[in-house]
Amino acid sequence: GADRFLLVDFCFALFFLRTRRPSPFPKQSSNMAMKLGGMKQVQPANEEVQSLVDSVRGEAQAKAQAQGWNGIFLECTAVSFATQTVGGINYFVKARIQPD
Repeated sequence: GADRFLLVDFCFALFFLRTRRPSPFPKQSSNMAMKLGGMKQVQPANEEVQSLVDSVRGEAQAKAQAQGWNGIFLECTAVSFATQTVGGINYFVKARIQPD
């Protein structure tokens, strides 16, 4: 299973997802390699990231409500994300949970 946490404000949620699978990103040459544990640059969300968010939507909403957030996710659209490689991949995803 993945480790997860969630921060919620009025319109956005920040998801943290840890996967145990190898990085899907191509390996870089040694002169361009990023340090292990370094966070990569924030980029627009893609289908893979949206799929990850979709897989935890219900759990995330239940957790937010258990922590006192009084609402429902009217949508759950990944907006942007960054990754960190440390024995798997950590995804930090900003998702829209309320319409504009």
